[in-house]
Amino acid sequence: MRFFSKQILTAAAALTLSASLASATEWKYDFGTSTGSVTTGTSTSLLTAPGGTDYVRIGTGSGSVALVNSGNASLGTDSELVLTAPTNGSVNKVSIYDYTASTAYALSFSTVITGNSGSFYLFTGDGATYSDVNSFATAQVATGMQLVLGGTTIAPTITSTYRSGSNWVNTNLTTGGITAGSVLDFKIFGNNASSAESSYQITGDATTYTVAAGKWDIWLGNTLIGNDLAKGGLTSGATIDSFMFYGVSSVGNVGKMAIDNLVYANELPLAVVVLGNYWAAGASGGGAGTWSSASTNWATAATTQGTNGQATSGALIFGDTAGTVTVSGAVTAKAGMTFSTTGYLLTGGTSI
Repeated sequence: MRFFSKQILTAAAALTLSASLASATEWKYDFGTSTGSVTTGTSTSLLTAPGGTDYVRIGTGSGSVALVNSGNASLGTDSELVLTAPTNGSVNKVSIYDYTASTAYALSFSTVITGNSGSFYLFTGDGATYSDVNSFATAQVATGMQLVLGGTTIAPTITSTYRSGSNWVNTNLTTGGITAGSVLDFKIFGNNASSAESSYQITGDATTYTVAAGKWDIWLGNTLIGNDLAKGGLTSGATIDSFMFYGVSSVGNVGKMAIDNLVYANELPLAVVVLGNYWAAGASGGGAGTWSSASTNWATAATTQGTNGQATSGALIFGDTAGTVTVSGAVTAKAGMTFSTTGYLLTGGTSI
């Protein structure tokens, strides 16, 4: 999964952050090819977080936090982060904290959770809980998820809830797709502003979604499974600069959470509008087609089929294979038109 790769309207893109704030940043971390593990105490050297400070803590119930290469093939090649839950309530924790803070936040990751005993948690927020040896403090939580393992070794189950104030609830959360042993591609979009609604977009979907102040959305793959969910106890208006995963209470340390394709951001993703100067109705640019104020027959380079709107600056270039361009309604060419190929015919329209 690549939910958060920077997007210039390409098939491989997954997240483009709004350029309205100079401090808006997206950090991508797929763990590279490194290996290593922490089985006792604390560490700030296992990971190399691209933003913020990383922290690992192992409690008194055995288990580990490890970079494994190769790990679960379902998560792809190279390294992944594997969190093995302890046998007791002394948390095994991994976190990234103190990156550039914002009231808007986004987090995505792919995970495979196995085992039939133990609980795993995910939190976003701000405070000492993200860099200490304890579990969590409600007052420092914006987003909180609880994934409790159960069932049998043959048929393990996951019971999913989220933190609403000081309670664990599943209100308005669709949990049927959150299953043990399968790849879970989670995307979280949060807004801890005091009053203003925020907007975001996701890969391959032109829809603009909104998240209310003090709420968060969660997606599983391309399905919205929780819309405007209540937050934890973090004060409205407080900024988010941290997240963590931890595990507890797994008999025999059977509970494991493998994590990959981790991306976090301090702004919500909005698509960048790319406009083109090259007429490109045909498969290799140029060609016959309809030119209107709403058409997307423009490309940013020659010999490429257009998928973009018309540029608002610079000359419009008609090249590659010539064809009949049918003008529909009123269109503009403020910087003029350049014909680098003979044989074009412009017809129709009300004005240019």
